[in-house]
Amino acid sequence: MVKLNDDIEKIVDESMLFIDGLHDTSQLKKHGCMTVAQCALLLCMHNNTEKPDRSEDAGTYIMLALHDIKLGKLQVLHPETLLPWAEYMNMIQAGMYRSDNELEAPMVTAGWLVRLDECEKWYHSKGLGIDLSVVKSDLEVMDKNAVSNSAKAETPKSISTQQVADVFQELHYGSKRKWKKYLADPPGWLNKCRLSKGTKGSRKESGIWDPVKIALELLDKGVSEAELNILFKKPMLRNYADEWKDQTYDN
Repeated sequence: MVKLNDDIEKIVDESMLFIDGLHDTSQLKKHGCMTVAQCALLLCMHNNTEKPDRSEDAGTYIMLALHDIKLGKLQVLHPETLLPWAEYMNMIQAGMYRSDNELEAPMVTAGWLVRLDECEKWYHSKGLGIDLSVVKSDLEVMDKNAVSNSAKAETPKSISTQQVADVFQELHYGSKRKWKKYLADPPGWLNKCRLSKGTKGSRKESGIWDPVKIALELLDKGVSEAELNILFKKPMLRNYADEWKDQTYDN
């Protein structure tokens, strides 16, 4: 573990810089990890005292974390490569970071990352049962929201000619048959809403339309917003409801 013993004062000095970034949860959101500083200082806060200034305690807990990293009692990851420190140690011992190599072995600081399970394991080794289940639960919710937002973003903003006739049939033209007639040969306002013509006479190559644009055009033609709102609650247009709300709010 020679690298962690080299210039320990420099390592601690570099680590103290990360105290300023304790509020930064980007690594928690991206990788489900705390920084070493966050992990160590959570332990410090758990051991609350009456001291008004705990900066000295903060430095002590960070040094404790770095010491346990050296001993292999706390497993950490490089903040950019996400490789464990143990892997770097293997490369150092194999002589891969020789003096003739342009690459330098990284220096472990309090900006390195610790997985939440590893944080809990470290806390338990100090006799403290700090439970991070609430943090993990919040991360799961964030992950689900991210997946949901991604799915929405990937939803194609278009529906087929048949779907347009089905969903808008009672508005403006008054029937599905008339809608199909004008969709086949659209007037100027409706043509602006067409994304692709499709192939004439082919159901597989139907025209493609933007339902939100159609609704906005119908709004200009006197169809009430209340009537159109109802359409965007139906299964066929539910994925476009947020965009519809945004457009009508802007207008």
